[in-house]
Amino acid sequence: MIRLFFAINVPPDCRERIAGEALPLREAAPSVAWIRTPLLHITLKFIGEREETVVESLAGTAREVAARARPLRLAFSHFGAFPNLRRPHVVWLGITTGADELARVAIDLDGACEALGVTPKSRPFRPHLTLGRVKRALSKRECTALAQAARGASSQETVTVNSIDLMRSDLGRTGPAYTVLASAPLGGA
Repeated sequence: MIRLFFAINVPPDCRERIAGEALPLREAAPSVAWIRTPLLHITLKFIGEREETVVESLAGTAREVAARARPLRLAFSHFGAFPNLRRPHVVWLGITTGADELARVAIDLDGACEALGVTPKSRPFRPHLTLGRVKRALSKRECTALAQAARGASSQETVTVNSIDLMRSDLGRTGPAYTVLASAPLGGA
């Protein structure tokens, strides 16, 4: 069994700049499990544990979905949290420009994966780049500091998305390691 998900991988230089823009949030809430910079990505669809034999079918599905879409220009903007900054569980960087188009790709991918027996998402897709996860509730002081840092920071990053990547996630003692198993070009190029 392998753990799989579909992602938009952000170029390394963009990840570095985003990590710099998010530094005030990291400093404000050090107990958040911040994602290591090389692993920053946009998750389109979490597949979960599957037999390795499904990789080719999933890659084919990604190629079909990607062929129906065009390359996307995404602009990152503000920092926030799910469900909110008063009770954060996931700290994220929001997307403005290109968010609707990205959501359409994610919805198309979700529907196409359902035909392969993958459970569809139960919540609407909200375009974002996950920066950190809260493993245990933050103190009131840390929540306040995180909220202040989020309100005082923003991102100016833009990125052109040219592919959907099928990713393998291997969990280890020092965190996950990701491997691209297949890349499907947007527009079928």
